Amino acid sequence: MIRRILSVLALSLFPAFAAAEEPLRLATFNIHHAEGTDGKLDLKRVADLVRGADIVAFQEVDVRFRDRSGKVDQAAALGDLLRANVAFGGNLIDADGGQYGVALVSRFPIVAHQNHRLPRSAGREKAEPRGLLECRLDVNGRPLRVFVTHLAHDSAADKALQVARVREVLAACPDPWIMMGDFNFRPDSDDYKALTAAPAGGERIVDGWPIAGKGEGHSIGLHGSRPGRIDYVFVSGSLAAGIVAGSGRVDVETVASDHQPVYIQLTVPAATAAKAANVAPTGDPTVVLKTPGLVGFWTFGEEAGMPRVSTGTKEPHPLTEVGGPIPRVAGGPYSGRAAELDGKHYFRIPYAETGDLNIAGSNAQVSMFAVVRVENLKQSRTIAGMWTEGKGANDDSGTRQYAMLMNMPTYGGPRRLVPHVSSEGGVTRRADGSAFPWCADYAVTPREVPESRWCSLAFTYDGQWLKAYIDGRLEPMGLDPARDRRNDRYFTAEGPDGRDRGMNPYYHGRGIFRYDPSRHAATKPGGGSDFTVGARHAVGTMLGEATIGRFGGLAVFNRALSDDEIRALHDSARVEAIEPR
Repeated sequence: MIRRILSVLALSLFPAFAAAEEPLRLATFNIHHAEGTDGKLDLKRVADLVRGADIVAFQEVDVRFRDRSGKVDQAAALGDLLRANVAFGGNLIDADGGQYGVALVSRFPIVAHQNHRLPRSAGREKAEPRGLLECRLDVNGRPLRVFVTHLAHDSAADKALQVARVREVLAACPDPWIMMGDFNFRPDSDDYKALTAAPAGGERIVDGWPIAGKGEGHSIGLHGSRPGRIDYVFVSGSLAAGIVAGSGRVDVETVASDHQPVYIQLTVPAATAAKAANVAPTGDPTVVLKTPGLVGFWTFGEEAGMPRVSTGTKEPHPLTEVGGPIPRVAGGPYSGRAAELDGKHYFRIPYAETGDLNIAGSNAQVSMFAVVRVENLKQSRTIAGMWTEGKGANDDSGTRQYAMLMNMPTYGGPRRLVPHVSSEGGVTRRADGSAFPWCADYAVTPREVPESRWCSLAFTYDGQWLKAYIDGRLEPMGLDPARDRRNDRYFTAEGPDGRDRGMNPYYHGRGIFRYDPSRHAATKPGGGSDFTVGARHAVGTMLGEATIGRFGGLAVFNRALSDDEIRALHDSARVEAIEPR
């Protein structure tokens, strides 16, 4: 579960890697489902104790779990009380579907999260499940991972297995990270020593308290039982120098839980993100982020198995993998990484979740920009879009809207970039209503799409003209009816003022199809088109024209960009510097 409350505003209102003058204010708190040692259940009291922190890790959080906390979604409520974003990792589930686990609350956008299940020893399959919540934060366009956990308290064997698994996850983390939570071990324990031992891979695991705090830092047992420190803030080795000496403290007065909240401040250097991952982006994502009209921007930095999430936009637009995990490889313009497609896997956002990617209407405008390395143009024909074609020729059940496609020879465009728009959703229709067997509305570039090298591909549609760009350049091309297989009157005489429609730019002045269930349920029973990347539904299948290659960046805009803006986007990627592997 991810709730977004501050989204884009968080990028400008709160501390960021780029600035680095203001430290991040961190807190971890086992809240005991908001029941204090005084017997009072008070979630607002819990929230007030961490108000002002930028990133907070909570443990023992109820989400409609049993009657003890009133069936409240405590994770969502903490997000509301703190006016921040929240992710929840449920580990224990009751008979009514309620959950108990850990949560992260962040003033920065949480762009993706997953909950890693932690192991239990043999014979303890019915013991309380434990997890490691992993969240990817976007801090001014730079990634930061934050982990939250609560390890076993009643089994040394379980805890040893869980420590080993935590180390494995951290070793594979591509970004600088922070890990907070209730570890149920003390600093003199074997488990502590095992966790913080020199890693075989990845970064060092550094305990923040010895640098930031004073004294023992006890976080339990202050109100009657044996005091101790079992609540920690750990950071990756690349962040250790940023731990602010003297910033650590424990609130020893509160009785809001049977644990005390722990606070630490951390300054994050601007260049840490790329260095920690041992990859360097070649380009400048801020050029994309600052271009007006941006509704989706994916940099493909997430590892296989994680949703690829839009950066710096109003809506997160998580691209989910279809067909299984899609590998992440080194080399890319904006994250230093790329997604590698094999023609058998692709990304998808269901139609119902497309949000502001669902660009449609008589006056709609759209632009798309991609940084890709395409292999095998005979097979690879799809970059991205909302484009469902139906079952084949003369099938009018499609729900096409807009798409960046390649290699469409039917109406001219073999091995070329051929961005499409459709006003009908199904097949193209002439002015008299007669139908083509296919959608015929697309621009065509004079030159072929590059194969086996990084390039940028783009198109714009201003409600009238459709333009196609390769490597930031618009290369105009007029219509040659014979060469382009466009001798139908639709192409030669139904353009503006009775002229031809051209090729690049191509005239299409009828807007973009909008799916309306009340009008189209019977004729287009498949519903509105998903937003897909790397494949589309064509001739009855999703994979017939799926793309093989690498995707390093993809952006969608809800307006027509100018030639200069497209050139600036291309320049921002520095495709010539991406490692040619």
